[in-house]
Amino acid sequence: MKWLSLSSCSYGGKIIFQILLVCLAINLKLLALAAEKLELPALPDDFSITHQLHLKIAPQYMEKLEAKAAQAAKVGILISRPDDWVPGRLYVNRQKMVPVKVRLKGDWMDHLKGKCRSFRFKVKKPQTVLGMSKFSVQIIQTRKGYLEAIVLRNLRESGVLAPRYFFVHFLLNGKDKGIMALEQHFTKEFLEAQGRRDSVILAFDEDYDWNQRFVNRTLNKQKDGQVEVIPLKSYMEMPEIPLRVFQEQRILKKPVLKEFYREALGLMRGYINGDIPTDQVFDSELLAAFFINTHLWNVDHHFMWINYRAYYNPVTRLFEPISFDNEAEDKETSYVKLNFCKFYNAELTQEFIAEYKQKVQAMQPLVASGEFVKKLRRWEAQIRAHLQNREPLGPPYPWQVLPRRFQTIAEHKFTRNYIGINAFRRDWKKKQKPLQKKGYIDTFLQVFYIEDKDQAYLEFFNPMGRDIVINNIYLQSRKIKKRLSVPLFRSKIPPNLDPDKRVRVKVPKISSLKDAYHIIATYNKYNANREITAQRYFPAFKHAKYQPPDLKTFSQQFPFMQINNKEAVIPAGRWEIKQTLIVPKGFTLIIQPGARLYFGAGCRCVVRGPVIAKGTPDAAIELTSLETWAGLVVLKARALSQLKHLHVSRTGSPPDDDWELTGAVTFYKSPVEIFDSSFQYNKTEDFLNIIHSHVTLKSTSFSQTSSDAVDIDYGRGIAENCRFENISGDGLDISRTSLTASGCYFKTIGDKAISVGEASAFKGERLTIQDANIAIASKDGSKARLLNSKVSNIHVAAFMAYIKKSVYAGAYLEIKHTAVENSRKIVMAGPKNKVVIDGREQKTQSIDLQQIYPAR
Repeated sequence: MKWLSLSSCSYGGKIIFQILLVCLAINLKLLALAAEKLELPALPDDFSITHQLHLKIAPQYMEKLEAKAAQAAKVGILISRPDDWVPGRLYVNRQKMVPVKVRLKGDWMDHLKGKCRSFRFKVKKPQTVLGMSKFSVQIIQTRKGYLEAIVLRNLRESGVLAPRYFFVHFLLNGKDKGIMALEQHFTKEFLEAQGRRDSVILAFDEDYDWNQRFVNRTLNKQKDGQVEVIPLKSYMEMPEIPLRVFQEQRILKKPVLKEFYREALGLMRGYINGDIPTDQVFDSELLAAFFINTHLWNVDHHFMWINYRAYYNPVTRLFEPISFDNEAEDKETSYVKLNFCKFYNAELTQEFIAEYKQKVQAMQPLVASGEFVKKLRRWEAQIRAHLQNREPLGPPYPWQVLPRRFQTIAEHKFTRNYIGINAFRRDWKKKQKPLQKKGYIDTFLQVFYIEDKDQAYLEFFNPMGRDIVINNIYLQSRKIKKRLSVPLFRSKIPPNLDPDKRVRVKVPKISSLKDAYHIIATYNKYNANREITAQRYFPAFKHAKYQPPDLKTFSQQFPFMQINNKEAVIPAGRWEIKQTLIVPKGFTLIIQPGARLYFGAGCRCVVRGPVIAKGTPDAAIELTSLETWAGLVVLKARALSQLKHLHVSRTGSPPDDDWELTGAVTFYKSPVEIFDSSFQYNKTEDFLNIIHSHVTLKSTSFSQTSSDAVDIDYGRGIAENCRFENISGDGLDISRTSLTASGCYFKTIGDKAISVGEASAFKGERLTIQDANIAIASKDGSKARLLNSKVSNIHVAAFMAYIKKSVYAGAYLEIKHTAVENSRKIVMAGPKNKVVIDGREQKTQSIDLQQIYPAR
């Protein structure tokens, strides 16, 4: 094509050409502005919004709750039991009625102050309340005032997991209870709203502590010959307390979540046993953000073991801290409690120190300019407007102390040497108080039922200062409807065993979640013949999996690699890789033009840095296998990955793989550009999975995949002139993502060519969609636009808008200048959703989601 030159034009031609240039510039500017406005719909987290919750409970159930409150008042502690829940109806903002289950909430009496009560709610599925299925409404002062809301939101904006916490106008059976705090519980919605995949949240089982407190307060200290109370710290303290998982029944019923539970518990137990170092267990970046921000607020209440919460991220295979129950106070203290918590053992890792310093440096300009404090003051003003004339507020927070505290944090030298988790345990044992001989102990024996591969066993741990006698073990089975005695086992469990030296007894496997092993044990005459139910558990790991080797080992494993400074280079040629390739942390993987990598069955490539694989038309790069390989994983690369003329094929999930990744090629918190490449023959859930990353896709094809082609979660991206062909699932599937697509071609798509979900924003122009169940679907609070496109041969409906997850509002879909041919239906829009075609709003209708998701 010959370009038109201005010098060859007549005067009139020059004028026309200049006008065209101006028009082109205007259009480009408008496109740029449109791209800038393509923002994600915000999730509710605004202190200026007022919600009203009205709880109605029948009189007989209200009596039950009040009886529970009276019982708690006698001993000064509320002990919750499974049968405490009562039914109720919750009216949200005077409109929506939601069936709920309710119980009293809290441990201490500040939750049952006078006639006020704190409540825990469980919402009947599939409904939610303000996007939550489980939450508490509690007296504001139980968290020492309104500052908790600001602290938690600040931590969320820093990337640290923290529950939503805001204020609502609460009524109970028509009586105005004023403004109360709403605190989100640890559920699937809690994770998804903050950009995490559904997985497990671990905590130490605080029931051991509270039950003994209850016993101690119930029994009076009496003379010799009578039962005496036990000093609380005399027999059990972290890290000897067993771990529990939130929503255990839901977790155990789903094979993928059960596997996450096994990994999480094994990793954490291995850390507690002292076998796995801190930086292979915890996400150093988020741990640094967690400590910096909690130090800034000068809070340490959540470092108590009863408040410990950790989320296991199944992509990074690391734990993330959860900020919870800070009890931040508004006292004017400029000093900082630099509490790094012995349990985390954080200061012993250089990785953590580097992350800590880097984040402090990034915060410095915001704090110095006053912008950081300015934002916090605005939040405080919104909250105080809520509480005005309702609560005793006192003066505003003394914000001038934050810059001084931050300076102390920035100057910290990391000179202290913490004792470590093993020494921590030994130090605690030395400080144990001697047990009283006649004490009544609520839990004197821990018993765990553990399945490890093909065998099962009971694991016994004795934290007491004397032997414990096991009298009998039996299995309570629902199927057989009678007790099956395991051969009588009389033995003594010796005291003070380390967790990795617990007594084990092999037993038959349990076939149902309802079945359980029970143990009859004796400690002393006051604790004789006690029945203990074995807790489901998983074995401890000796080492973390998929960790990078040292440089020497790496060079020996892959001698064809060229190691240059912080680069691992794969030269041109054919290379067989018979084991999983794990590049040392912080290294850039460079694959040179003409390199062809043949991975062994089930092997994968793991990189904790950027990947540069820039082939040429004549010397493309190939990643494949003679059988099926597990794909490429790029984790938290700070720099941009670049893939060009790269061909990826024959990927799939290994049958015995314990890394439950959905993508064959995964980029997590790692920006990437992919040009002129192809992805063929995949048997995983997603061929390309982009998570918390920016992606640019240009002139790249996806074909022959058993499920989705491209899945982008919590990201941003551009897709230009890409092809999607013979895709069994979705072509483009986005969640909490902002994406623009232009000039793309979709053909033979088994589900949706474009799926826009979970509060995403999408704009598509000049797209061609042929032979799909659905051309484009906007769902769950998303906003999507399709312009100047062509749609044909659609088997269900060309355009759809609906709500799949009740935590989200309705979706919006706008279609302009788009031709549709041979579609079974043009539009299907569910109630509370909106579809507009060329300026005309379409009618809504009930939609059967089983029709759309028949196999889910």
